[in-house]
Amino acid sequence: MPSLPTASIVRVRTAPQLAALYAALALADREQLIAVGLDAQHVVVASVRKPGTEQGVACRPAELLGPLLAAGCVAVALVHNHPSGHAWPSVADRAFTARMAQACAVLGVRLVDHVIVAAGGWYSFERAGLLQEPAQWP
Repeated sequence: MPSLPTASIVRVRTAPQLAALYAALALADREQLIAVGLDAQHVVVASVRKPGTEQGVACRPAELLGPLLAAGCVAVALVHNHPSGHAWPSVADRAFTARMAQACAVLGVRLVDHVIVAAGGWYSFERAGLLQEPAQWP
């Protein structure tokens, strides 16, 4: 996964924009999770990437949120891939998203979405109404 250019400003306002920004991730042969930190103007201020296996990514919310909070983000978007080609969330995906939403709420940042990208398309937790409270992109 190429890193974002540091000299350019990247704004992400919607799930389709996030899916497009990380579309290449759909081609990876192992799951990867990226937490994207956004400022109040929708600018990507930081991201944290966690590699996984063919079956998933093991990660604690603190591993993702610490660096994003240090960068000054006010909102977080998650994106990960499914090497299977199907973007439908697993039970583990749903449980992790719920834990992340709780951790974000405690820390005063918003989890605006969790997007799964796959060869067969993408899936947005926010659009599906699966976030605990209605999220709005900053």
